[in-house]
Amino acid sequence: MIIAMGLSMISGTRVLAAEEMNTDTKREDESEIITQPEETEVTNPETETKEETINENIDKNISNDDKITEDIALEVQKPMIQYVYVEKPNLQVGEKQKIVVSFSENIDADEVVLLYQKENSLDVLETNVTNEEDGAKEFDILFPNESDMGTYYIQGVKIYNGSEEIVYNFKEIGIDAKFGVEEYCETEPDAIVENADNSTAVSDEVGISVMSLDDEGNIEDNTEVEESVNKEINSENDIAVYSENTEKTAKPYVIVLDPGHGGYDGGANGNGVNEKDLTLKIAKYCKKYLEQQGNAKVYMTRNDDTYVSLAGRVDYAASVNANLFVSIHLNSGGGHGAEVYYPNSNYRSDIGSEGKTLAQSVQDELIALGIYSRGIKIRNSQDSKYPDGSTQDYYAVIQRSKRAGFPGIIIEHAFIDSTNDFSAFLNSDEKLERLGKADATGILKYLGIGKGEWKQENNGWRYQYTSGEFAINKWEYIDGFWYFFDGNGYRQTGFVEIAGIIYHFDSDGKMSIGWEKINGKYYYFSSSGAKQTGWVKPYDTWYYLNQDGVMQTGWLRFTDVTYYLDESGALVEGWRWIDGKCYYFKSGGSMARDTWIGDSYVDKDGVWIKGKVKENEWVQVGNEKWYRHADGSYTRSNWEKIDGKWYFFDQNGWLKRSCWVKPYDTWYYVDSEGVMQTGWLKLTEGTYYLDESGALVEGWRWIDGKCYYFKSGGSMARDTWIGDSYVDKDGVWIKGKVKENEWVQVGNEKWYRHADGSYTRSNWEKIDGKWYFFDQNGWLKRSCWVKPYDTWYYVDSDGVMQTGWLRFTDVTYYLDESGALVEGWRWIDGKCYYFKSGGSMARDTWIGDSYVDKDGIWIEGKTKNQAQWIKVGNEKWYRHADGSYTRSNWEKIDGKWYFFDQNGWLKRSCWVKPYDTWYYVDAEGVMQTGWLKLTEGTYYLDESGALVEGWRVIDDTMYYFRSGGSLRYSGVTTIMGTSRLGSTKNTVVDKLEKMYLKSGRIYPAYYSQYGGATTIREFCEIIYEEATDENIKPEVVFGQAMKETGYLQFGGDVQIEQFNFAGLGATGNGVHGNSFANIREGIRAQVQHLKAYASKDSLNHDCVDVRFGYVNRGSAPYVEWLGIKENPNKAGWAASSEYGIDLVEKYISPMYKL
Repeated sequence: MIIAMGLSMISGTRVLAAEEMNTDTKREDESEIITQPEETEVTNPETETKEETINENIDKNISNDDKITEDIALEVQKPMIQYVYVEKPNLQVGEKQKIVVSFSENIDADEVVLLYQKENSLDVLETNVTNEEDGAKEFDILFPNESDMGTYYIQGVKIYNGSEEIVYNFKEIGIDAKFGVEEYCETEPDAIVENADNSTAVSDEVGISVMSLDDEGNIEDNTEVEESVNKEINSENDIAVYSENTEKTAKPYVIVLDPGHGGYDGGANGNGVNEKDLTLKIAKYCKKYLEQQGNAKVYMTRNDDTYVSLAGRVDYAASVNANLFVSIHLNSGGGHGAEVYYPNSNYRSDIGSEGKTLAQSVQDELIALGIYSRGIKIRNSQDSKYPDGSTQDYYAVIQRSKRAGFPGIIIEHAFIDSTNDFSAFLNSDEKLERLGKADATGILKYLGIGKGEWKQENNGWRYQYTSGEFAINKWEYIDGFWYFFDGNGYRQTGFVEIAGIIYHFDSDGKMSIGWEKINGKYYYFSSSGAKQTGWVKPYDTWYYLNQDGVMQTGWLRFTDVTYYLDESGALVEGWRWIDGKCYYFKSGGSMARDTWIGDSYVDKDGVWIKGKVKENEWVQVGNEKWYRHADGSYTRSNWEKIDGKWYFFDQNGWLKRSCWVKPYDTWYYVDSEGVMQTGWLKLTEGTYYLDESGALVEGWRWIDGKCYYFKSGGSMARDTWIGDSYVDKDGVWIKGKVKENEWVQVGNEKWYRHADGSYTRSNWEKIDGKWYFFDQNGWLKRSCWVKPYDTWYYVDSDGVMQTGWLRFTDVTYYLDESGALVEGWRWIDGKCYYFKSGGSMARDTWIGDSYVDKDGIWIEGKTKNQAQWIKVGNEKWYRHADGSYTRSNWEKIDGKWYFFDQNGWLKRSCWVKPYDTWYYVDAEGVMQTGWLKLTEGTYYLDESGALVEGWRVIDDTMYYFRSGGSLRYSGVTTIMGTSRLGSTKNTVVDKLEKMYLKSGRIYPAYYSQYGGATTIREFCEIIYEEATDENIKPEVVFGQAMKETGYLQFGGDVQIEQFNFAGLGATGNGVHGNSFANIREGIRAQVQHLKAYASKDSLNHDCVDVRFGYVNRGSAPYVEWLGIKENPNKAGWAASSEYGIDLVEKYISPMYKL
């Protein structure tokens, strides 16, 4: 859905003529599209009342492009723009942008193009219409390359109708449309919408069209939404103001609230309620408070129990130009407290920073309610990337919001399955309202918005927000007016330059808009308040403001064009007496010079010359010419006889020269002077004849006693047959010449012409007793095979079809009496031969049970040998009884499997890999199974001979084979169960302590003071107690903690004060991970996380592992399986190679030897 706002009563205007465009000052500071005011009535300079209307004739001395017809000399009313629709404010590389421009009526035009321009580029780009319906033109623009990234401005549309061009400059008529490719871009209407109590009302010229696209992409009105929009516009709080160059931060912030889940997706559940119902209530309370307390426009992704996809939620936010996206959720999984997820710093670091600040602001308000703080967090994707190659955020709504150009956060308010959280924060509407209000307060504090009041001080007026802060160095929209506050927070008055733009504020600090008389001079300020210079057009009248912004009157002269502004400053058009002289100002205001206005002439100074009359004359304009009649008219699309010669003029009146012209379906030729030709015409491309009327001749024609033939198109035929008549190389018909069959040589090719001029194509022809074959174009085939009717034949170098034996260097064929290629058995001259498929004669081989010798002759009575091994040098192959052999495949011989390569040679003492699986054959070529010990390693081949990789149980022992099959490890170590270090606590703790002391590390002083374990022995005792409480082996917990922390020395992303001994939540890239209150809680979290992987048993203590719910329970019962790459379930603690195996070999097994 889109709400498109535009000035619906503004029509397009014609591009300025060359004479008018060459000025020092452009009408638009940033556009090459220059437009003019509409033309006014023309009156005779001789009558003071100016009552008689004159039709202005076109000045053909301007340029070729601006010469238009007399009947459209006065500018006509153009079709009016209703709305402009931009489908996506932001899109990615590879996507297509759809833009629709709707006109009030169908346009009868030759072509309509859209004009758009990339930011910081001087090139104005064009694209053509791809679809149109009911006055709406659709334009599609594809952005396939990364070089296309940037912000694009839609400048307008250009309409071509014959020689006329009409340009709509969107910026001039109040439409500011832009979009971004892989770049955040905010677009808002350049319009003011205020309530009736304020001094500015909605202009009658502002049209609001609410449109949508149906399922097939067609545009349709949406009356229901339009009524809703109109209702919103008439409410008190809706202000929509946008300036291209100055952002006024007090415009309403657009906030999209996203109640999590909905419809068939109930989300988490606990204590008899569903997450989807509570999140909707919290969101509604949050919306209510945001709208009451702040200058915010709030939308919700759902307002009832419906399902919305994750992509649909963010797409909706983008469609309403959201500033923030806040997704409201409840947690579950056995924990307690609140946490907020925000975007990482990749791709758009600014959005990551803003999201973090917003997340902390909301978390602070939730903590103030007494909720336990789980902190603010980011979560990175394991493998997905942003367009710049950096790691993407994990959560879809966060990463999609970042791509759309605004921060998105996820608020996990409390645990729905926690009895304490539910009773304290979730079990009543009153408590849910407190959560919604806390969310809203955090958002408002982040944005720094809310109702405030004026404060007068000695140095002036200041504005104080409800938060106690003052508006400083910013815009604020207060009670219907814009104000600007300087770096000290004081309201500005008079002329002020802000961000390179000059504004004016009255004595009360209110920003000036429109005309203002200041110190006796008139200035004009745009709807955004910017002081204007150059041309402006309020109320359909043009005015000019000098470089200081002061409105001008009287003569206005630029390098190549002159204007006149009356005493009110309005641009003059038409006839005007000035200082006793009469001048004519064209549509657009430029003064006419050295031209005719109707029957009146103005000289080079623009002064009307009374009494001067018109005469016929040729007019040269650059390389072009036209013929002006005495009354100023000229011939178009027709002939005119001038001084006894005929000339042709095109639709714009220009003389046609050195070319063919075709009025009334007949061709004529005009020479370099434009004179129509008759008689013979010799051109590079051929010879022609034009009759006495100049018309091009076709067909037979007698000329000067000789007969000629002119083909369709008029060129004279030469040296060819026309039916049964022949014309020679000069084109003259030769009477009495008759046709005969004959060979015709053309370069290296030949064809056979019959007496009637026809020839054979794609067929045989018998000529002089020999057969020849001609291709589809009639050319003779030579020295090649031909195959008409599914049978092969051979023609020699003369094209003659061959029969009998056909011998080449390495192959022999036989062609029967019809010339057909023989295949299969054939008796020839008392001997039997075999010709294979394709016709080649077989030699020295078996054909079934029959043998042919080296000359191809069947040897009667010869029988096959038995299958046998054949040794050739160092190679071997296996010949079957029929002479065939196996290639690129296995063959079982005498109960053993052998593999033969693509040439049939036996593979020996090597690995082979058919069908993506490795096998090994020994020195005899026999496929191996079971254990295989080679110099480079030990391998195991299953009963099929296939190489084993990964874990495999062999003779009741588990073995681990690396990728590639080499044996890496044997046996497994269970995570759960009784410790192998000893049967008593002291024995186990002694060995844990010994292992630490053996490392040579010193127990951290920090832990001696904080955390609850003053010595390494106390630390080991805590490990023993927590591990055995959950039936986890203490040595596994100890060994992992030492591996992850470097024997408690840390040094990575996790800090010593976090009491996080196993890197829980530390995902890299500077993410510190989870923090715990003390050593015991940190060890307990590690133990619980190990138990989650090792079994599906319930915990014996309350869960403190915030990541417990993320684990695939029971997926890693062995220490060796904690490495994801070595885990058959593709789950595990860490992604590093051989993580669990390394843990056993370096940290656990050594303890068993102490």
